[in-house]
Amino acid sequence: MQLSDHERDWLTSKGAEMMIDLGVSPGHSAIDFGCGKGRYTIPLSQALGKHGTVTAIERNKDELDQLLAHTATFPAYATIIPFESTDLSLASILSDTIDTVLAFDVLQYVEDWPLFFNSIHRVLKRFGTLHIYPAAIPHPDAVDLRKLAKSLTTANFRLKTQSNFIMMHNKDLVTDTVYTYQPS
Repeated sequence: MQLSDHERDWLTSKGAEMMIDLGVSPGHSAIDFGCGKGRYTIPLSQALGKHGTVTAIERNKDELDQLLAHTATFPAYATIIPFESTDLSLASILSDTIDTVLAFDVLQYVEDWPLFFNSIHRVLKRFGTLHIYPAAIPHPDAVDLRKLAKSLTTANFRLKTQSNFIMMHNKDLVTDTVYTYQPS
């Protein structure tokens, strides 16, 4: 698995810096939904520190295997729990137990937004955060931002912040927007 210098830099320091800038706190619990190969899972675990946990949910076993290979190469401090699943109800996650959920570049593959967002609302703690990166850069399956905002309002979320970051999209560094929501 050959990585570029900017990918290595992302997985060793820059990604964790972004997670801290998002407000991720050491010792918290998080879900990286649609984690793929771990481009955000590893930085998330670094920001959470040794007392944190990340449940890395991915439907593709090959992607989870690559995530595990990355954790052997790059520092990951929080406990990472790989979880192969397509369950949008997050039934295996207890209510009010999660501090942070990442839904980065995944919503275009989620077929039932109401179920998904209601499930996230259920598992988040009262002051938890949902961070969404809809990948607004040219993308084959663009996310309709108006539909997204309406769906989140219906699921009792309110927009907390909207911030631009230099971040990874596939193998490239891009500047794009992350939307942070909290339960209402």
